[in-house]
Amino acid sequence: MQRTLLTCAVVLGVLVPWAVGGTGAEAFSGGDLDIAWADETTLSLVVVLDGDMPVDPTTAMWVLTVIADRFADGVRAWQLHVSPTHESVVVIPNDFLTTRSFGPAQLGLEIAEHVPGRSISLRIPRRGAIPELVAPGDRLEVHALWVQQPPLVSAAVPEFVAGVETPSTDGAGGEVALLSTWPVPEIDVIVQGETLRHAFALLDPVTGDVVPWGAATIGLLRVREDEAPEILEYLYRMPDPATGRIEYAFETDKLEEGIYELIVWTSVSPDSVRRRIRVTRAAG
Repeated sequence: MQRTLLTCAVVLGVLVPWAVGGTGAEAFSGGDLDIAWADETTLSLVVVLDGDMPVDPTTAMWVLTVIADRFADGVRAWQLHVSPTHESVVVIPNDFLTTRSFGPAQLGLEIAEHVPGRSISLRIPRRGAIPELVAPGDRLEVHALWVQQPPLVSAAVPEFVAGVETPSTDGAGGEVALLSTWPVPEIDVIVQGETLRHAFALLDPVTGDVVPWGAATIGLLRVREDEAPEILEYLYRMPDPATGRIEYAFETDKLEEGIYELIVWTSVSPDSVRRRIRVTRAAG
């Protein structure tokens, strides 16, 4: 739904102060980094750059360096290299003489989406061929070699926060379901016509208990290069008083192809959480 210019100005005045920060989301000079556990075994990492794309995007090389220093399980560090023509992972164990190169798939590492020179989305398994490929406390460095040699941004891998058990709504006496505590869905792409839907629980940041009070505001923005984000919808939601569950949904059938951003603020945190999602056409 389109808003009037006055409404957009008011909403932006509310959202912009919270648009930098939030657990797992970090804005840096030239782009955004979003890192969070999709579940206890898979780390999701998304990098989106704001600057101009390289003249020849086929030469744009991403490098992700993970500094583990975990001597207990033998991993010193590893480095992923991704370009339109090359993909490899170099693993450096504590015994430097046994350094080896792998294909990402050999380690279960998924390149979920890659727009050369613009964005990359990764799903990194915690365990697999290497017993502990990534773990909370590891240090990540993201390089875009067509921009500069030093890392664009570095961040620590966050702790995994388990979901909250809340009664299922599927039938009387249904099984207990696991509800996310992350305010945005862990998706990078959605097809036009699908509903962008999410539910999460508010947690007290001190005790970790479900908060049956409070509220959340959710904004859906259209993101275009060299233009200010356009507010499309803005929702206010209060949690279920018994479970702390908050639900929201956006219809995508009338959205154009392109990049959109969800911004969620909750009353239990001073920071917002953001996620960029690409809307694409259905195949065929």
